[in-house]
Amino acid sequence: MKRTKKVSFVTKYFFSVKANRACRFFCIIESSIWVPNVLGSKAILTPEPKTPLVEEPTQELSNKKSKIIILFLISHNVYSNKIKLGLQTGINFSTISATNAPDEFSYGKGFLPAYVIGLTSEYYINSEYEFISEVNYSIKGYKMDDDLVGIKVRSYSNYLEVPLRLKYKQSKYLAIEFGPYFGIALSEYLKNNLTKSKVGGNIGNNINNEPPDTLKPFDFGFQMGVSYNLNKFIIGGYLSYGVLNTRPGGGSGSSVRNLTTQLKISYDLINFDE
Repeated sequence: MKRTKKVSFVTKYFFSVKANRACRFFCIIESSIWVPNVLGSKAILTPEPKTPLVEEPTQELSNKKSKIIILFLISHNVYSNKIKLGLQTGINFSTISATNAPDEFSYGKGFLPAYVIGLTSEYYINSEYEFISEVNYSIKGYKMDDDLVGIKVRSYSNYLEVPLRLKYKQSKYLAIEFGPYFGIALSEYLKNNLTKSKVGGNIGNNINNEPPDTLKPFDFGFQMGVSYNLNKFIIGGYLSYGVLNTRPGGGSGSSVRNLTTQLKISYDLINFDE
Protein backbone atom coordinates (compact mmCIF):
# COMPACT_ATOMS: atom_id res chain seq x y z
CA MET A 1 0.00 0.00 0.00
CA LYS A 2 2.80 2.40 0.85
CA ARG A 3 4.56 1.70 -2.46
CA THR A 4 1.33 2.33 -4.39
CA LYS A 5 0.76 5.66 -2.62
CA LYS A 6 4.34 6.74 -3.33
CA VAL A 7 4.02 5.88 -7.03
CA SER A 8 0.72 7.68 -7.18
CA PHE A 9 2.23 10.78 -5.60
CA VAL A 10 5.17 10.82 -8.01
CA THR A 11 2.88 10.28 -10.98
CA LYS A 12 0.63 13.13 -9.99
CA TYR A 13 3.63 15.43 -9.49
CA PHE A 14 5.15 14.43 -12.87
CA PHE A 15 1.91 14.97 -14.82
CA SER A 16 1.19 18.26 -13.03
CA VAL A 17 4.62 19.65 -13.98
CA LYS A 18 4.14 18.49 -17.57
CA ALA A 19 0.68 20.02 -17.65
CA ASN A 20 1.95 23.38 -16.39
CA ARG A 21 4.77 23.47 -18.91
CA ALA A 22 2.43 22.49 -21.75
CA CYS A 23 -0.05 25.16 -20.69
CA ARG A 24 2.64 27.79 -20.66
CA PHE A 25 3.94 26.66 -24.05
CA PHE A 26 0.52 26.77 -25.74
CA CYS A 27 -0.23 30.12 -24.12
CA ILE A 28 2.95 31.56 -25.64
CA ILE A 29 2.14 30.03 -29.02
CA GLU A 30 -1.42 31.33 -28.95
CA SER A 31 -0.40 34.83 -27.96
CA SER A 32 2.17 34.94 -30.77
CA ILE A 33 -0.25 33.93 -33.54
CA TRP A 34 -2.33 36.56 -35.30
CA VAL A 35 -5.70 35.34 -36.43
CA PRO A 36 -8.11 37.54 -38.43
CA ASN A 37 -11.06 38.81 -36.47
CA VAL A 38 -13.45 37.38 -39.06
CA LEU A 39 -12.65 33.91 -37.76
CA GLY A 40 -13.89 34.94 -34.36
CA SER A 41 -10.60 34.51 -32.61
CA LYS A 42 -9.61 36.91 -29.86
CA ALA A 43 -5.95 36.16 -30.25
CA ILE A 44 -3.72 39.09 -31.00
CA LEU A 45 -0.09 39.57 -31.80
CA THR A 46 1.88 40.10 -28.65
CA PRO A 47 3.45 43.56 -29.04
CA GLU A 48 7.13 43.89 -28.56
CA PRO A 49 8.01 46.12 -25.63
CA LYS A 50 9.19 49.51 -26.75
CA THR A 51 11.86 51.11 -24.67
CA PRO A 52 11.48 54.91 -24.66
CA LEU A 53 14.41 56.74 -26.13
CA VAL A 54 15.88 58.85 -23.37
CA GLU A 55 18.04 61.70 -24.62
CA GLU A 56 21.36 61.74 -22.98
CA PRO A 57 21.84 64.74 -20.65
CA THR A 58 25.17 65.51 -22.24
CA GLN A 59 23.57 65.58 -25.69
CA GLU A 60 20.81 67.96 -24.48
CA LEU A 61 23.38 70.25 -22.86
CA SER A 62 25.46 70.20 -26.01
CA ASN A 63 22.43 71.21 -28.11
CA LYS A 64 21.68 74.13 -25.77
CA LYS A 65 25.27 75.31 -25.95
CA SER A 66 25.19 75.13 -29.73
CA LYS A 67 21.99 77.22 -29.86
CA ILE A 68 23.48 79.85 -27.52
CA ILE A 69 26.67 80.07 -29.58
CA ILE A 70 24.67 80.41 -32.82
CA LEU A 71 22.49 83.19 -31.33
CA PHE A 72 25.59 84.99 -30.03
CA LEU A 73 27.29 84.84 -33.42
CA ILE A 74 24.15 86.11 -35.17
CA SER A 75 23.68 89.02 -32.72
CA HIS A 76 27.38 89.86 -32.86
CA ASN A 77 27.27 89.90 -36.65
CA VAL A 78 24.21 92.20 -36.61
CA TYR A 79 25.40 94.72 -34.01
CA SER A 80 29.11 94.69 -34.81
CA ASN A 81 28.23 96.25 -38.16
CA LYS A 82 26.42 99.09 -36.37
CA ILE A 83 28.75 99.95 -33.46
CA LYS A 84 32.02 101.84 -33.63
CA LEU A 85 34.32 101.99 -30.59
CA GLY A 86 37.29 104.27 -30.10
CA LEU A 87 39.69 106.12 -27.84
CA GLN A 88 39.82 109.89 -27.64
CA THR A 89 41.79 112.68 -26.06
CA GLY A 90 41.85 116.43 -26.30
CA ILE A 91 42.06 119.74 -24.54
CA ASN A 92 39.46 121.79 -22.67
CA PHE A 93 39.39 125.56 -22.50
CA SER A 94 37.06 126.12 -19.55
CA THR A 95 35.68 129.07 -17.66
CA ILE A 96 32.53 129.97 -15.73
CA SER A 97 29.49 132.07 -16.44
CA ALA A 98 28.69 133.96 -13.19
CA THR A 99 25.59 135.99 -12.31
CA ASN A 100 25.19 137.81 -8.97
CA ALA A 101 28.09 135.72 -7.70
CA PRO A 102 30.57 136.63 -4.92
CA ASP A 103 33.53 138.78 -5.87
CA GLU A 104 35.92 135.83 -5.99
CA PHE A 105 34.14 134.66 -9.17
CA SER A 106 34.23 138.06 -10.83
CA TYR A 107 37.91 138.96 -11.07
CA GLY A 108 39.36 138.81 -14.57
CA LYS A 109 37.92 135.45 -15.57
CA GLY A 110 39.66 133.58 -18.36
CA PHE A 111 39.74 130.19 -20.06
CA LEU A 112 41.70 127.51 -18.24
CA PRO A 113 43.44 124.89 -20.42
CA ALA A 114 43.25 121.26 -19.23
CA TYR A 115 42.99 117.82 -20.80
CA VAL A 116 40.17 115.35 -21.46
CA ILE A 117 40.54 111.62 -22.14
CA GLY A 118 38.06 108.77 -22.53
CA LEU A 119 36.15 106.23 -24.60
CA THR A 120 33.67 106.88 -27.39
CA SER A 121 31.12 104.75 -29.21
CA GLU A 122 28.91 105.42 -32.22
CA TYR A 123 25.76 103.53 -33.09
CA TYR A 124 24.82 103.52 -36.76
CA ILE A 125 21.14 104.48 -37.27
CA ASN A 126 21.05 105.13 -41.00
CA SER A 127 23.12 106.79 -43.71
CA GLU A 128 22.49 110.25 -42.19
CA TYR A 129 22.31 109.74 -38.43
CA GLU A 130 24.41 108.14 -35.72
CA PHE A 131 24.12 108.12 -31.93
CA ILE A 132 27.26 108.96 -29.95
CA SER A 133 27.94 108.13 -26.30
CA GLU A 134 31.15 108.86 -24.42
CA VAL A 135 32.72 108.28 -21.01
CA ASN A 136 35.38 110.89 -20.27
CA TYR A 137 37.66 112.04 -17.51
CA SER A 138 37.39 115.78 -18.04
CA ILE A 139 39.10 118.61 -16.17
CA LYS A 140 37.20 121.88 -16.14
CA GLY A 141 37.60 125.07 -14.14
CA TYR A 142 38.47 128.74 -14.47
CA LYS A 143 41.24 131.20 -13.81
CA MET A 144 41.13 134.56 -12.06
CA ASP A 145 43.78 137.26 -12.27
CA ASP A 146 43.86 140.14 -9.80
CA ASP A 147 46.25 142.63 -11.35
CA LEU A 148 46.07 144.97 -8.34
CA VAL A 149 47.70 142.53 -5.95
CA GLY A 150 49.38 140.35 -8.57
CA ILE A 151 47.63 137.09 -7.62
CA LYS A 152 46.68 134.54 -10.22
CA VAL A 153 44.36 131.73 -9.15
CA ARG A 154 43.60 128.54 -11.06
CA SER A 155 40.61 126.42 -10.05
CA TYR A 156 40.48 122.81 -11.35
CA SER A 157 37.31 120.66 -11.19
CA ASN A 158 37.72 117.01 -12.17
CA TYR A 159 34.61 115.36 -13.63
CA LEU A 160 33.53 111.95 -14.81
CA GLU A 161 31.48 113.07 -17.78
CA VAL A 162 29.03 111.26 -20.06
CA PRO A 163 28.02 113.16 -23.23
CA LEU A 164 25.20 111.80 -25.40
CA ARG A 165 24.92 113.34 -28.86
CA LEU A 166 23.00 112.82 -32.08
CA LYS A 167 25.25 113.04 -35.12
CA TYR A 168 23.91 114.35 -38.41
CA LYS A 169 26.22 113.67 -41.36
CA GLN A 170 26.12 116.41 -43.96
CA SER A 171 28.61 114.53 -46.09
CA LYS A 172 30.93 111.56 -45.90
CA TYR A 173 33.42 113.59 -43.86
CA LEU A 174 31.57 116.48 -42.17
CA ALA A 175 28.95 116.12 -39.41
CA ILE A 176 27.06 118.25 -36.86
CA GLU A 177 26.48 116.90 -33.33
CA PHE A 178 24.17 117.96 -30.50
CA GLY A 179 23.01 116.51 -27.19
CA PRO A 180 23.14 116.63 -23.39
CA TYR A 181 26.00 115.80 -21.06
CA PHE A 182 26.03 114.56 -17.48
CA GLY A 183 28.92 115.14 -15.09
CA ILE A 184 29.87 113.87 -11.63
CA ALA A 185 32.42 115.94 -9.71
CA LEU A 186 35.27 113.76 -8.45
CA SER A 187 37.57 116.33 -6.88
CA GLU A 188 38.53 120.00 -6.90
CA TYR A 189 41.64 121.98 -6.03
CA LEU A 190 43.05 125.49 -6.43
CA LYS A 191 46.54 126.77 -7.21
CA ASN A 192 47.99 130.28 -7.12
CA ASN A 193 51.17 131.80 -8.44
CA LEU A 194 52.51 132.68 -4.97
CA THR A 195 52.46 129.43 -3.01
CA LYS A 196 52.19 127.16 -6.09
CA SER A 197 50.66 124.48 -3.87
CA LYS A 198 47.38 122.66 -4.29
CA VAL A 199 44.55 123.55 -1.95
CA GLY A 200 41.65 121.10 -1.88
CA GLY A 201 38.18 122.44 -2.60
CA ASN A 202 34.80 121.45 -1.20
CA ILE A 203 32.17 119.27 -2.89
CA GLY A 204 28.70 119.01 -1.37
CA ASN A 205 24.98 119.72 -1.51
CA ASN A 206 24.41 121.46 1.82
CA ILE A 207 24.06 125.07 0.68
CA ASN A 208 23.34 126.59 4.09
CA ASN A 209 26.26 125.08 6.00
CA GLU A 210 29.00 125.21 3.35
CA PRO A 211 31.21 128.00 1.95
CA PRO A 212 29.99 129.92 -1.15
CA ASP A 213 32.65 128.30 -3.32
CA THR A 214 31.43 124.75 -2.59
CA LEU A 215 31.07 122.75 -5.81
CA LYS A 216 27.90 120.75 -6.34
CA PRO A 217 28.58 117.05 -7.05
CA PHE A 218 26.46 116.93 -10.21
CA ASP A 219 26.55 118.92 -13.43
CA PHE A 220 24.26 118.86 -16.42
CA GLY A 221 24.22 120.80 -19.66
CA PHE A 222 24.18 120.68 -23.45
CA GLN A 223 26.95 120.16 -25.95
CA MET A 224 27.13 120.91 -29.65
CA GLY A 225 29.90 120.79 -32.20
CA VAL A 226 31.29 119.86 -35.58
CA SER A 227 33.37 116.78 -36.44
CA TYR A 228 35.46 115.81 -39.44
CA ASN A 229 36.05 112.16 -40.34
CA LEU A 230 39.43 111.02 -41.67
CA ASN A 231 39.20 107.24 -42.05
CA LYS A 232 39.86 105.96 -38.49
CA PHE A 233 40.53 109.42 -37.06
CA ILE A 234 37.86 111.96 -36.14
CA ILE A 235 38.67 115.57 -35.26
CA GLY A 236 36.00 117.57 -33.46
CA GLY A 237 35.36 120.94 -31.88
CA TYR A 238 32.61 121.33 -29.26
CA LEU A 239 31.01 123.93 -27.03
CA SER A 240 29.48 122.87 -23.70
CA TYR A 241 27.22 125.06 -21.58
CA GLY A 242 26.11 124.01 -18.11
CA VAL A 243 22.45 124.38 -17.19
CA LEU A 244 22.80 123.63 -13.48
CA ASN A 245 24.13 126.11 -10.95
CA THR A 246 27.34 124.46 -9.77
CA ARG A 247 27.96 126.87 -6.86
CA PRO A 248 24.59 127.98 -5.46
CA GLY A 249 26.00 128.87 -2.03
CA GLY A 250 26.71 132.47 -2.96
CA GLY A 251 23.33 133.70 -1.80
CA SER A 252 19.99 134.44 -3.38
CA GLY A 253 20.23 134.86 -7.14
CA SER A 254 23.85 133.67 -7.27
CA SER A 255 24.58 131.50 -10.26
CA VAL A 256 27.84 129.91 -11.47
CA ARG A 257 27.76 127.64 -14.52
CA ASN A 258 30.43 125.77 -16.46
CA LEU A 259 31.35 126.94 -19.94
CA THR A 260 33.80 124.87 -21.97
CA THR A 261 35.30 124.87 -25.44
CA GLN A 262 36.72 121.48 -26.39
CA LEU A 263 39.02 120.19 -29.12
CA LYS A 264 39.27 116.41 -29.46
CA ILE A 265 40.73 113.73 -31.65
CA SER A 266 39.53 110.12 -31.56
CA TYR A 267 40.82 106.89 -33.04
CA ASP A 268 38.47 104.03 -34.01
CA LEU A 269 39.38 100.66 -32.56
CA ILE A 270 36.35 98.97 -34.16
CA ASN A 271 34.89 100.44 -37.34
CA PHE A 272 31.63 99.89 -39.23
CA ASP A 273 33.49 98.69 -42.29
CA GLU A 274 35.42 95.95 -40.46
